Amino acid sequence: MPMREASANWVSRTVAFLRPPPILESVAVNHQFTVLGMTCKKCVVAINEAVLKADPAATVAIELDRQQVIIESDLSREKLADVILDEGFVVA
Repeated sequence: MPMREASANWVSRTVAFLRPPPILESVAVNHQFTVLGMTCKKCVVAINEAVLKADPAATVAIELDRQQVIIESDLSREKLADVILDEGFVVA
């Protein structure tokens, strides 16, 4: 193999090695919370709006009678709990 071809192959392999990996799509995860103090429809609206403000792509399902909030989101469980806490509710 001539020196020029070997050098070109080495450069090609090195450049490929140095390329950043492709960006992976994030995966939404279901998080379930028991939210104490959630007693009315205004509470439901407040939590729903706060979560969607933090993650517009989230899906929020709230069962008022069971005080359950189920959120499908790319955000971490801790971040979502903080969003609910910031609205004045207790996350159990």
